[in-house]
Amino acid sequence: MPIPQLSNHLYLKKILFTVLLAVAAIAGNVLHLSLFFGVDLLFGSIAALLALVWLGRASGILVAAAGGAYTLLLWDHPYALLIFVAEAAVVGGQREWARRRGRPLLPLALADALYWLLIGIPLVILCYRVGLEMNWSQTLLVVFKQSLNGIFNAAIVSLFILFVALVRRPQGGMRISELHFSSLLFATLLPGLLISSWNSQRYGVEIESRLGERLQLFAQLTLQELDKYAANAHPELLDAEIKMLIQIYNSSLLLQNADVQMYITSAQMPPPYPIDSVMRLHQAVPKDRFDSRMERYREGRYNIAVPYPKTGSALVMSVNAAPIIDRVQTEVRHTLGV
Repeated sequence: MPIPQLSNHLYLKKILFTVLLAVAAIAGNVLHLSLFFGVDLLFGSIAALLALVWLGRASGILVAAAGGAYTLLLWDHPYALLIFVAEAAVVGGQREWARRRGRPLLPLALADALYWLLIGIPLVILCYRVGLEMNWSQTLLVVFKQSLNGIFNAAIVSLFILFVALVRRPQGGMRISELHFSSLLFATLLPGLLISSWNSQRYGVEIESRLGERLQLFAQLTLQELDKYAANAHPELLDAEIKMLIQIYNSSLLLQNADVQMYITSAQMPPPYPIDSVMRLHQAVPKDRFDSRMERYREGRYNIAVPYPKTGSALVMSVNAAPIIDRVQTEVRHTLGV
């Protein structure tokens, strides 16, 4: 095969593999593992780092951008895309710098860990604390989640590349130090991430279930009071009773800033959710274009609509979501050791 044709063939092959890895990066982020409200473990950087090692820095950046673009839909802000592209650019730049000077390459997982320590974590703090105006508790949780997630993915890639090299050249040997480092990282991070995911989901379901039971009980008590005062036809007494009930409900929930609210809808203006006595979390309406989904969950409310047969309407009870989410967030931080 003439040299120009060979060059074109290799170029087309590189483009094809870049596209395939870009699709894999998107799929890796679509198949994310949810920790809790708006906080997820992503796997798209696995494909980006593979592109970086096999195809070069430019392909790695393109694949990282493709995978990171999905976070615009998942998290409703562009900062994660910026951080993931920077990861591919910096790690790829370090590898090119080492090659040009004839120096040994750092283990991929170590190079990625250095990126997160020196650049990634400051970027997360800048973007989330300043750009998204999250509080420090949320910001630090994202810092640890994203850095551990990125390093874990790099450890997977390192082990995979070492395995492929061993299969292709069984007698070629391997870098034992890199194998030990990547294996240690993988074995250390995997249990923590899996336990965090399972524990946060279990705890979230448990605390939501308890809250739903409480709200249903409050709704039934309120309906009884409505029936009693409706028969006596004393609106001012009913208003006073409702205010007193709200105070009792707020104190009995043992949640800071629960802000229990309740109102009666009409048959002409039903609530925007099913009247089936099932509690649901409704996200807040975005304040601006890049209002993060994590913050929208915190600003949302849990709502439950209970039928009120006498009037053909419904009693709606509502509480702030933030206290519940903060409890789950605290549980995740404890699991991660933050």
